[in-house]
This record gives sequence, C-alpha cells and structure tokens, in this order.
Amino acid sequence: MTDRDHLRKIARGWDEVASEYAANLYHELDHKPFDRELLADFAVMVDRRDLPVLDLGCGPGHISNHLGGLGLRPHGLDLSPRMIEIARRLHPELVFEVGDMLESRWPSDSLGGVIALYSLINLTRPDVPLVLGRLAEGLVGRGPLLVAVHLGEGESHEWSCLAARCP
Repeated sequence: MTDRDHLRKIARGWDEVASEYAANLYHELDHKPFDRELLADFAVMVDRRDLPVLDLGCGPGHISNHLGGLGLRPHGLDLSPRMIEIARRLHPELVFEVGDMLESRWPSDSLGGVIALYSLINLTRPDVPLVLGRLAEGLVGRGPLLVAVHLGEGESHEWSCLAARCP
C-alpha cells in the first residue's frame, strides 16, 4: 500500500466514525484538568498571537475551540472531510480545513505554535520526521510544538475501529 492509499483509508475510517467520535469525545477536556493545564501552559508559550496556531488532526474542533478561548488563533487541519464538516458546524467562527499533513507545507515563520494531539499516529514511521521537519519550518522563532502519542511498541498499518462499524 502506498502512503497515499494508507491516508485515504485512514480518512475514510475517520469519516465513518466522525459523528460518534464527536459525540463521545467532544467534551473530554471537561474531565481532564491536566490536559487543560497543559494547553494553558502551551498558550503562554505562544509569543506571536497574531499568527495561527495549527491544530493538526483537529477532529471535531474541541481543542481548537479551547485554544480560541485561551486567546489564540487556532487553525484546524484534519484529513477527514466529515470531521471538518462537524468542526465548522460547531464553530463557524474558527478556521478549519481538510488537509493532508504529508502534503501540507507552511511558509517559514507562519505559525505561532503547533498542537498534534494523537494525530501523528496516522503516519507511517518514515513519514514522522518529514512532517515534524515541515512543522518546524513553519514555526516562528521558538514557537511551541505540543505532541501527544500513545504508549506502546511497534507499528500498525491497519485501521483500528473507534466504533462498532468498521470502514
């Protein structure tokens, strides 16, 4: 399977579970004081509040919305058109776009910060340094990059369903 095929499969999977994901996880920050504190600390580190903060793999927009409440200019990017549709419906005042982190490039010094919460898990291992390098190119100065990943070993290229229905 090529990287493009891999990402198309992942996008279809996220499209399939988007509504259920949003219903179950949209309010997750309400019950995660550590995560809220981490996001607040991240917001303090963003020096250039006039620049967008990229929410890579933004899903239904709940983290972007939280970042906006912290005085940042979130820009949500997600591979799933359905997730972006939900994010735009829930937060029409924020910027969301369908995009592929492998194809996206950001001009130098165009991003005030980047958040990638569990979104890098959708990449194959060789693509992670490529994407992180492109993100670093886009960050202004020492703009913060917040990444969260799951613990574990190995690598899986199969889609794991988040719902009873599998793509």
